[in-house]
Amino acid sequence: MQKIAVSRTGASVGELLLGALRYPLRGTALVTCLILAGVYLATALPGLLGRLVALAFWVMLWRYGAACLLHAANGYADPPGMGVEESTRVGVILTVIHLVVVACATAGVVYNIPSMVVLAMVLGFALPAIDMSLAFDGDLATALNPVTWWRTMGRFGFHYFIPLGLNLLTFALVVLVSTWMRLHLPAVLALPLYGYAVACLVIMNFQLMGAMVHEQHEDLGMQPEAAVIAQRSGQDADDLFVVRMDQLAETDPEAALDQFVARLQHRAAPATIHRAYRDLMRKRGMREGLMVHGQVWIAALVANAEERRALGVVQECLELDASFIPDDPVTALPLIDLASRIGMSQLALQMSRSYLRQWPHSPETPRVGLLAARLLGDQPNRGTEGVVLLGKLMRAFPEDPLRPDMEALAKRLSG
Repeated sequence: MQKIAVSRTGASVGELLLGALRYPLRGTALVTCLILAGVYLATALPGLLGRLVALAFWVMLWRYGAACLLHAANGYADPPGMGVEESTRVGVILTVIHLVVVACATAGVVYNIPSMVVLAMVLGFALPAIDMSLAFDGDLATALNPVTWWRTMGRFGFHYFIPLGLNLLTFALVVLVSTWMRLHLPAVLALPLYGYAVACLVIMNFQLMGAMVHEQHEDLGMQPEAAVIAQRSGQDADDLFVVRMDQLAETDPEAALDQFVARLQHRAAPATIHRAYRDLMRKRGMREGLMVHGQVWIAALVANAEERRALGVVQECLELDASFIPDDPVTALPLIDLASRIGMSQLALQMSRSYLRQWPHSPETPRVGLLAARLLGDQPNRGTEGVVLLGKLMRAFPEDPLRPDMEALAKRLSG
């Protein structure tokens, strides 16, 4: 089963805004925006047909926006698929409410009905409160209660004015930018650009409201669905930690690195955390950090009899430094032997020569040197290097029990 990307809590306002800005530009949200841009192009159709397409555009956009709001409120980090709704009933209610607000504003302006204009202004100001109330409560009567509006505004404080401001920006885009684009751009370009921009703004705003609800889910008595499903599907705390760090790294990579370090120091960590930590360091160009972590992780893997995985980490470190060798001969020896046994001859040779440079007087040096000489002899035109290496070993260890094997190999390579 595919892992669920679960939103983390404790994000700052800046992180929430940055996440909302990126939301319409990835995954199914981006696909939806592009589809809606194409739909809006069809509003150029004449007469009633064009108006019906425009109505369908707004209905589809608000329905998908409502899905994004509920999806984010339930702790999902990724956008929902087109046509996927957390609650069809709530999605329909949200869509109808937005249509009513627009209808009131339009009727008030077109037919000069002041009461309609006032009603539209009041509902427009309360719209984020209504949307968020429906997300965490789901009850229409409660969401339309002015007392609920006041409590919601008080709960989110100054942050409430962020989605409200985005609603006003969307309204300005609808009224002003659409007029400018129609005057200065051909319809075939202006209409899809306008449709795409509006879709991005609306989806961004709905996601932001959902993320704000998710931030306060404990105070609201909510149990985010994403975390529950992730646990039921086998994602443990470490999997969820990696997902949270991936999200945090997008906005604050240094904080993510600090949390990785704290987690690795706290207790034994699975390979997924080590791998995610290394991936982040690689993106940051942290060569020294990769080398230090490589030493620590390789030692832990060998201690846990995971030599094959350790060899993979060794290869990564060798790409950064061709002379790399685990800093303890007890760790290095089983890896050299394993590489030789499974046919990774070049890796075994590279590690053997590094071992000889690092520990020239180790009791295991004659055995490692003999292995290196054999590996050299198996390669074309490198037998002489093997003979030279064997000569050095026999002079350094004249009484070693492996001397007869060294002499026999030197004779074979010389012939």
